[in-house]
Amino acid sequence: MKLLTQQILADFRKVWDQMNESDPIIICKFFHPASVRTRFPTEFDEEDQIFFGYVVGLENERWSFSLDELQSFRDRFGLGIERDKFFRPCRFSELEGF
Repeated sequence: MKLLTQQILADFRKVWDQMNESDPIIICKFFHPASVRTRFPTEFDEEDQIFFGYVVGLENERWSFSLDELQSFRDRFGLGIERDKFFRPCRFSELEGF
């Protein structure tokens, strides 16, 4: 699955820097099908290929993670990180269940 589409990249370019936003826009959702950890990026540095956003799991925190890290991860069964195809950009406060 392609994690970063042209449309998602365009959405990141629209919002750009949300570091000081109290309720930033979540652009997309990345998850592992057999894990409790979900990543909700709010920013993307195209040059360094680094996302910044929320990592929700056993602990909830704002964190950075790389596109390469997401694309190269495979668990012992060969499962990798996926993008929720049905997720639509929304404010963090609008996420249900988090």
